[in-house]
Amino acid sequence: MDGLKPPSWLPGELARLAVEAARNETSVVGAARLLAERLLLGSVYPKLLRSSEGLLVSGDHHAFTVMGEPLGSTQDERAGNTEAAGRLVEELLDSMHIAHGKVYVSGSDLLLSQVKKYAREDVEKTSRFSGIGTFIVLLVILESVFAVILPYVGIFLGLLVGGAIIYLAASHGIVSLDSQTHALMITTALGLGADYAAYLVHRFREEYAKLEDAREAARRALRRAGPAIVASALTVIIGFGSLLLGWEVGFLRRMGENIPVTVAAASLTLVPALLALLGGRRWFWWPRRPSRERRVGRESRVMRLLTRYEAPLFAVLALLIIVSGHYYVSFKGTHDMKLMLPESAPALQAFNVLSEEFAPGITDPVYVAAVLPHSVWEDNSTAAMLDGLVDKIAEVPGVYKVLAPTRPHGVKVSIGEAARSGGRRLTSSGGRVAVIQVILGVDPYSREGQEAVEEIHRVAHSYASSHGFTVYVGGAPYGVLEMDELLHKLYYHRILPAAALLMILVFTVVFGSLVAAVVALTVIIGAAVMGIAASILLFQDLLGKPVLWFLNIVAMMAVLGVGMDYNSFFLARALEECHLTGCDPKKSVARAAGAVSLFIIGLSLVVTVAYASMMTASNTGMREMGFTLASTVLLAGLMASYLLTPLAISLLGRAAWWPWGMKKRIEH
Repeated sequence: MDGLKPPSWLPGELARLAVEAARNETSVVGAARLLAERLLLGSVYPKLLRSSEGLLVSGDHHAFTVMGEPLGSTQDERAGNTEAAGRLVEELLDSMHIAHGKVYVSGSDLLLSQVKKYAREDVEKTSRFSGIGTFIVLLVILESVFAVILPYVGIFLGLLVGGAIIYLAASHGIVSLDSQTHALMITTALGLGADYAAYLVHRFREEYAKLEDAREAARRALRRAGPAIVASALTVIIGFGSLLLGWEVGFLRRMGENIPVTVAAASLTLVPALLALLGGRRWFWWPRRPSRERRVGRESRVMRLLTRYEAPLFAVLALLIIVSGHYYVSFKGTHDMKLMLPESAPALQAFNVLSEEFAPGITDPVYVAAVLPHSVWEDNSTAAMLDGLVDKIAEVPGVYKVLAPTRPHGVKVSIGEAARSGGRRLTSSGGRVAVIQVILGVDPYSREGQEAVEEIHRVAHSYASSHGFTVYVGGAPYGVLEMDELLHKLYYHRILPAAALLMILVFTVVFGSLVAAVVALTVIIGAAVMGIAASILLFQDLLGKPVLWFLNIVAMMAVLGVGMDYNSFFLARALEECHLTGCDPKKSVARAAGAVSLFIIGLSLVVTVAYASMMTASNTGMREMGFTLASTVLLAGLMASYLLTPLAISLLGRAAWWPWGMKKRIEH
């Protein structure tokens, strides 16, 4: 080994073995073997072990790692080759009769491949729960088996039309589509299409109870429910279409291109025509026929009670939203995708062993590339300057070991020894570009790891700037941080403001009220921030589990769609009742709540049950997503039907419909 000083015992041992070989007391080969074993075991191996501890060999010398880059053009191929490498190592150890425990394999490709595998299994399981739950809730709110089935007929026809349009556009290269966007496109259209169709059936039931004429009831239902459906569909189309403003990120662009088309197709439902044909049949309404007494002019006693204390209730809600908003804006989730794996996943078990026996950051180092003014190998001042940067990085809390051209094994050596012992593999051929490999002593994707990566970035750029050279920070841990920053910047600086302004514009045009539009948007924001706050309190504070970093964006995106539905349905009825009652605020709100609030709660329960079924998943990440989305949607339904929206309208009276809502006739 280069740089190894000959041990003091070597000359005497050489002389002794030479004499024994001359006397034929041992063979030359045997003497050489004895000398090699003593050299290796006494001098070379200890030095290798010391320089490799925590990297290739565990601290107790009972475990070792084999590191490499798996071959393959796809993630699944690389994951398969990673597993094959593990089996090969186990076979080699067995063939050499080396006693060993379990052989573990891990790596980013294998980890992500297993995340997808377990996600598919969890989706299959949760789909069964959500399907059964959705059917039961729809049956309760529509009160008819056939009325539950009918919306899906129109939805599937809408999906066929929307899917055909997307297929034609994709086949001509106008849009791009991947499997994740395709799945989200279908589920979004199904969910929102079910809302629109169920709303029409609900209104048809009320009109049919008064008219007992299916065709006329279908016509009136479409005429009176149409504006609310149009407003809702337009806001959802705007919400997803606004994702095109994040064109730099591929999956945002794909969602923005495709989902609005299927939502538009799903809103052009055939349910009114089917209701006109079938809605007058007695069997259609089994087990409960429409009843005029149960449907028309009913005031909600719950809403009457709530409006008595509207001011303090409104103040409490505002306070809850403000407190939750603090949790939302200060939210810092974890980038640890291992939360998407069950505890029994092989890749997760391997990672846990690596974290216990070796440095946790060994599989995902942070890289710092330094572009230097001169070659490290030809200019001592440049080498010293690089060494200074390495020293600064090594001082960052959470850093376990730093490898660099001047210290290829993590320990500072002379420039000559560094060049001989592997330092050149960490520089370009000319020596002006040096790579520093930083291995963390904490999980790179934990909160402590994120803080360490951010500090490494800050220290590296600060040092390079003051010494006149350039650095670039990379590696998977920093790449995840950059993606986090980019997504949040795009969503909160571009996408959400544009979507919010356009949604307010649509609601103002349809309902004639800027005030009601702002109230509806407040419900959306309030539900999202309260949902995130509930998740942080439950998972992070009570259960001690980190919360996924993207949940705040996912919660806001989910509630933008369904939450505007709920507000649209209530506002349309409230405006109609305001006209009918001479805009008596308490009476109009109570009548609107009696007509649609329980129905809106039912619709929110449909989506809530679908999301809550994710809590039956095998991993913590899916449970967090399920709880966050379910609580957010349920809160949106409650605030739109009984709490924030009705109380705001009751408090403001005629001012709630400013500027021209009272002049605009909206029939529900």
